[in-house]
Amino acid sequence: MTTILTATTKIAGVTEINRSSSRTNLGALSLSVGDTLEATVMKALPGSQYLMNIKNSSMLADSQMPLTAGEKITVQVEKLTPAILLRVISSTQGEAAVINKYLLLHRSNPVALGEIFSKIGELLTNSKSLPPSLMIINANLEKISQLSEKIIVSGITQPFVNNLTNYAKILGLNMEHDLVKYLVQGSKISKGDDQTSVKRLFMDILQNLNAFMGDVSNIDDTLLNQLKQLCSFAEESISALEAHQILNVVSRESDGPYILQIPFAFPEGVRMQDIYIERENEQGKADEGKGASFRMTIFLDLDQIGEITLDARFKGKKVDFVFHCQNEYISHFVGNYLDELKVKLEGAGYDVGGLQCLVEENIYVMRQEYLSRQPFNNRLALSLFA
Repeated sequence: MTTILTATTKIAGVTEINRSSSRTNLGALSLSVGDTLEATVMKALPGSQYLMNIKNSSMLADSQMPLTAGEKITVQVEKLTPAILLRVISSTQGEAAVINKYLLLHRSNPVALGEIFSKIGELLTNSKSLPPSLMIINANLEKISQLSEKIIVSGITQPFVNNLTNYAKILGLNMEHDLVKYLVQGSKISKGDDQTSVKRLFMDILQNLNAFMGDVSNIDDTLLNQLKQLCSFAEESISALEAHQILNVVSRESDGPYILQIPFAFPEGVRMQDIYIERENEQGKADEGKGASFRMTIFLDLDQIGEITLDARFKGKKVDFVFHCQNEYISHFVGNYLDELKVKLEGAGYDVGGLQCLVEENIYVMRQEYLSRQPFNNRLALSLFA
């Protein structure tokens, strides 16, 4: 429902909320029907009334829907008489609500992105029994499976750096320039060159399923249940991808790291590994030729050697690596490969400053402390959009 503000009283000042002594004609604001204005909610009052600031003037307004102090809204003048009617066009509270929803979704299920890779094989197999009119869904699931194989890290895939390079484009994480606006306002987005990303394919699957299931009277129960499962999987997958996008929006707006969740193949299935990339300083004219400084923090959870944290720093072509291992045995095991790693880094043109392994028994605590410092795990980050 659209929020309508009925502006009834102009107030002399923010602290003077006295309708009987401060009532004036709002025509002094020189408003015209169709004007678009920025308004700030100064204070919530009893009886669904709010103290508003519009064009540097404070006034009382009645609202059909609850507003929040500090909320900034864009309104359009609908009528001037007998009272001024303002229609809310957009609200930062709407953005905050959307962002909060996706942050909570990620916190409640931080490995949701991995479920796409874990379930796609089974659903692809089951989709082969779909009727001919729905074989486009089977074809799209096949494409998703093929795209997933390009970014899943395993002993038989391409080098890890290639997985990272293709990661965002394949998943469709960069398909909108203004994701929050799209989610809040429902505006259309251009397909561009992203028609074969995982996210785009899931959106097409959902569109085809919804069109087919418009009339369920002619669909038998077995097929209907299968289609509902596919709908649920597509919706959850899109939400997981958008949660990952929102996570990066909030983090980058607060100068936090880029967050990548990379799928690793294990005998029991796919397991996500977390990578955080931070820019520690921007390259300037005085620093030309040296390059920007980056920090990459990788949290790995592996079968045989358990949890490992890699802290890597890059400044131009100079790199430093520190591995944090849970015990001496694992530290010694990893240390045996450091010389080989150094040779490969130098072969790629890097100047290796340091490579070392440290024993850190409480890797889990180390990880939790790192995450607690990040903006996407701090509810106050939402104030950026207020």
